Amino acid sequence: ATVYRTLRALAESGTAEVTHDGTHLADLGPGDFFGEMALLLNVPRTATVAATSDVTLVVMHDRNFRAMEEEIPLIAQRVNAIMEERRAKSADQGIET
Repeated sequence: ATVYRTLRALAESGTAEVTHDGTHLADLGPGDFFGEMALLLNVPRTATVAATSDVTLVVMHDRNFRAMEEEIPLIAQRVNAIMEERRAKSADQGIET
């Protein structure tokens, strides 16, 4: 399977829907992000994200995220904490991450 090693963040505007096998998992809006599991765990993506309005995305590649971890550790810690919450929720729903 293809592993996408980028973290994508919804910037200042727009909305998106997260699904897995056609099942709605979450709605995303300004300030939310996705792609963290593939980036941090080096695994294939586990969900599909589709824009539900016009969105502006900020794309962060692996090397940029690693630099941010060193320069702004609080943001990296937040991304990791949210990833763990999402992994737990996925496990509860029977989705392997």
